[in-house]
Parts: sequence; structure tokens; C-alpha cells
Amino acid sequence: MSGIKSTLLSSLLSAVGLQRMLFIGLVFFVEINISSAAPDNIVVIEHGKSNYEIVMENEASLVVRQAGLELQRLIKKSTGVNLSIVSAPDSGKHQIYVGNSRYIGPDILSRLSAVDDAFIIAVKSSDVYLLGIDDASNDVFDLGINRSASVGSYFSVLSFARRYLGAEWYMPGDTGEEIAIISDLSLPSNLDLREQPRFKIRYVDVASYVAEKNIAKAVKQDRLKKNTYNVKLHKETSLWGRRLMLGNNFELDTGHAWYKWIPAEKPTKYSHKAYGKLFPEYFAEPGGRFGRYYYGKGNSHGGQLCMCNPGVSDEMANNIIAYARQTGARSFSLSPNDSGKWDCRCACCKEKNLDKNASGGRLTGELIKFSNQVAEKVKKEIPDARFGLYAYSWASEPPADLQVDPSIAISDVYNGLAYQFYLPRRRAKIEKNINLWRSRSDQVVLTSYYTFYGHYGFPWSSGEVYDWLLKNLDKYEASQGARINLSQYDVAPIGSLGADPWILARLLWNPQQPLEDLKNEYYNGAFGDQAGPLIKEYFEKIGLAMRNAIANERYKNARGVKRYIETAYPEIRKECDNLLSQARISLKNAPDRYSKRLEKIELGWKYAGLVLDLIHAERQRDLASVKRFQAELKALKSAEHVVFSFGRSASDLQQSVVPLIGNSR
Repeated sequence: MSGIKSTLLSSLLSAVGLQRMLFIGLVFFVEINISSAAPDNIVVIEHGKSNYEIVMENEASLVVRQAGLELQRLIKKSTGVNLSIVSAPDSGKHQIYVGNSRYIGPDILSRLSAVDDAFIIAVKSSDVYLLGIDDASNDVFDLGINRSASVGSYFSVLSFARRYLGAEWYMPGDTGEEIAIISDLSLPSNLDLREQPRFKIRYVDVASYVAEKNIAKAVKQDRLKKNTYNVKLHKETSLWGRRLMLGNNFELDTGHAWYKWIPAEKPTKYSHKAYGKLFPEYFAEPGGRFGRYYYGKGNSHGGQLCMCNPGVSDEMANNIIAYARQTGARSFSLSPNDSGKWDCRCACCKEKNLDKNASGGRLTGELIKFSNQVAEKVKKEIPDARFGLYAYSWASEPPADLQVDPSIAISDVYNGLAYQFYLPRRRAKIEKNINLWRSRSDQVVLTSYYTFYGHYGFPWSSGEVYDWLLKNLDKYEASQGARINLSQYDVAPIGSLGADPWILARLLWNPQQPLEDLKNEYYNGAFGDQAGPLIKEYFEKIGLAMRNAIANERYKNARGVKRYIETAYPEIRKECDNLLSQARISLKNAPDRYSKRLEKIELGWKYAGLVLDLIHAERQRDLASVKRFQAELKALKSAEHVVFSFGRSASDLQQSVVPLIGNSR
């Protein structure tokens, strides 16, 4: 394309309000403005007028009602036209049908895949059809770690808005919403789009709802300093996650559970009796340690059961059956307690060489045998029972040749994945385990506490890791998706993560999308074509510094992170300052929404700078500066305007779990 044509097209795009990157603008321009004149298109809106109405039945589900209202809102915001919502079609008008209803014939319904969250966008006889697979199992925007409602019709509306209204959601809240301002809207008369997610489990913690009880629990366990829970912010975050088309299409409980099903000291709601005094032989360490069988606050950290003793699997199965009958639950975790070691001292385990020095595959094999036994016993009484099992810690290495019961979904865990990716040996081992687990089980969902504790609030975008990971998972039919935890307890710290949550969501829906295209789409769309490349370069510079720091430091799990931070960030400080300064200058005459989004990035970098200054002052024994920087950090973290800028909870974890401040290295 010549420079003149490019300039003219950019001006036209700007005139209709498209502030997204040029590539996306080209596609949108062709679909909306050029094709509207073609004879084989239908005209939905022309010069601010329309003969269309939105049809949803009075009995429509909550999913469909939310979809219809969202379509009405987005069309009005984009075109200024307020389409009416009716329960029955008017013969004098054309219709946009939202959701399934008695007005939709089998020829349209037959195009829809019977997969949760699947949808179609179709045109027939000048009418538009936006519908998908819906259910009312949960509220539309109830997006946590458990099963979410199937909202195909809602996703159909979102996809329609992306394609034909230039809509996108770059961060939670009104500030994150982008939409084109247009006067005409036309669609191909033969439009027939069909989509379904590649993965059934698409969970990203910073774009999901966190219950207040989880925050309170973290405070009680001294993981957070105080409960700053804000229900409005968490709902905004969950809404954003839905707009990113995240979801969990089946129930999967994999939480550490042995301490629940076989309690040691006192009964729980999962078991009417305790086993410590009655059956000390059920435990890997009879008599426990310091008078306790299980350790840690909440009993879930440390202490295991003996997998050889048949009484353990019998009792666990009986307790699961009783709980299922009492509550109606059908999804149960069989995961061991959270612990880095296995050490059973019974004669049976010694005979099988199942001790702390056993190879991982042998231990995991025994765990699979044990779990299969429990599952088989439960299913005799509860045939539709389903189970989850962490492949984690001492049970992370796949067994040599043992298959997992079909009712058990494995969740293979790779914490600190962002760091391990840049270490060739560790990455190769992860790839090997991903392959082996998906050959041993029919259903596997990957879990990662991606940077342990949210990289302690420091900015870092690592899209190449997600791209590698999800394209690898896509190779295996058994892959059911991923649960990625980017910043525990925090609401979407975009200033720290940049495009990561948005890119991750897009790849969870379709992992074959080119990473570079996604990065350009996000940064140019969120910040404009002047500031966007600068923000992208800012995050890429941080990424390169982190990659080099990891390559030059021995990996030490969570406690090695402070070494990476102290190595990577000081040397790029000036360059990052300059890039953000240039981005701010470039937005002098740009729309205000770009400036507000940039502020989140700036605040994320400000937080990082204050922590680095604090570290330096502490090392210099400059107590006056230490106090000053501590006060500035406290003020920054408590300010309302820093929401979505950096992980305030991750910052608490930085100070309480692995302090950055201190001379010990």
C-alpha cells in the first residue's frame, strides 16, 4: 500500500472512531464501510436509522437476557441507535434473534456445536441470529475456579461486537472498553460463523471472581496484611473475564484433601470421626510430628497418609460416599496434602521402597493405584462421581505405565513456570511430563502458580511462555485446559502484567493465534498507534532483562525470585523511564481513555522503583531514606487510584513470605 493510501485510510479510520491498530482497522474498515455498498450485504443500520429489532422471549434464560441487553447497549454506544427489545417478532421489521427460541428453525440450530460456550453468528433472509449453548447452572458473571455457566449466546454477542462494532475490553471497568463510532452497519447476507473453545477449562485468576472468605483466610494465615476486599472491583474483574470469554465447563476439585477425608485430631464436615488415636497406622508418620499428624494453618500443609494400608482407601471412599449422599456433591478431590516430601515408615512402604528417596515415578504410581481404588469403590455407590488429583510435588513425575481411572481428572502442576521456561533443562522436563501425563489420563488440566506470588508486584509480561505452553497443550486430545494464577488475591494488575491476561484468554480460546499479532493488537488497541509500540517495547525490555537474569542465576524456586528482581530491574530503569515518558508525551492530544490506561502502567513502574530505592537504601544503611521510601510505598498501596496498576496483595506477600529487603543472599 502506498504512503498516500495508508495516510488516507488511517484518517478515515480515525474519523469513524477506530483507535485500534492499523491491521485490525483494515479488517474492520473492509467489513463495515466498503462491504456495506455491496449488493450481497444486508444493511442493519444506515445513517443512524434501522428497521431491526432484538428478539428474546419473555421466558429467556438469564444468559440470553444479559446477552440481549449487552447487544442493545453496545449497538447504541457505537451507532447511537437504540434497538428495541421485543419478545415476539414484528412482521414489519427485520430481527436480530438472541438466544434459542421457538422462532428459530432447525436449519439454524443444526449449525450449533453441542459444546459448552459454543456459538454461531448467522444471517438468513436478512435476519440475524446470535445464539449459543447456554445453561442456568450459575450466574452469568459468576466466574471463579469452579464450574461456570455455559454462556454461548453471550459470547456470540461479544464476538459480533468485536467483528462489526470494533469492540474490545483491554482491562476491567469502563476505562478498558473500546468501541468504534459508526453510522452504518452492514453484514454479509451469507454470514455463517461458528466457534467453540479449544479448552474446557479457561481460568485466569486475575480475570475471575475471588470470594471474600478466601481473602479473609489469607489474612488469618498471615499471607496478607489486611482484608481490603472490594466486592465491586471483584465483580468488575469477573465481568472482564467473561468479556475475554473465559470459563470452566466442568466441575474440577483438586484442592489438597487427604486431611479432610481422613482427619487426624477431630472430625470435620467431611468425616464424622477422627483417625489419629484410633488408627495411627493410617498415617505416614505414626504419632505425627510434635503431637500433630498434619501441619500448617488449616492442616493442609504437610503430613501424609499411608497408601499401602487398605483401610485408608476404604475409609476415604466411605467418607466420600457419605458426604455425596448428604450434600448431593459429585466432584471430589483425592489430592494429597501440600508437602514437598514423602516419607512413610510402615513395613509395607519400606518393602516397596516407597520412601523419601524413591524415584518420583514410583511414588506417583502408588498414588495412582491408591486413587484408582478409592474411585472404584465410590463409583459402586455413586456412579456419576468424578474426581480431581494434583500431580504435584513428590507426585509430579508420571508413572511408567499405569493408566488413571477415567473418572479422575489429573491436574499437573508447574509452579514458577515463567522462570523455568528460560532454563532449557527444566523446560524440556516440563514438556516431557506434559506429554506423559496426557498419555496416562483421559482428562488433564494444567495448573500453575505462574510466578509463585505474583512476581511480588513487579512488572513483567511473558507472552512467549503462554504461547509455548498452550500450543504444546493443544497437541494432546486429553488436554482440557489450564488454571493460571498470575497474582494471588489481586484484581487484574494490568500495570504489572501488561497484555498477559488478555493474550492468555485469547490463546485459551484458540491457541493457534500468532503471538506477535495478539501483542500488536493489544498494545495498539489499548494505547493507540503512537504510545502502543512504546508500551510494548517497555514490557519487552523488562522481559529481556528477566530472561538474562534467570539464565545467570541458579534456580531456587520462590526464594530465588528476589535475586532475579535485584539483578534485572536496576540496569533497565533509565530506559524504562524514558519509554514511559515518551508514551506520555505521545498521548498529549489523544483520547483521554488512552491516558487513563497508561496511568496504570506508570503506577506499576512507580511501585517497582520505590521498592528498588528501598532495597538500595537498606543496603547503604540509610535509615532516613528507608523510612521515607517505606512511607511512600504505604501511601501508594493504599491509594484508590492504583487499582488495576500493580498487585497490592502480591506486594504484601513480597514482604511477608520472601522479603526483598535484607542483606541475606
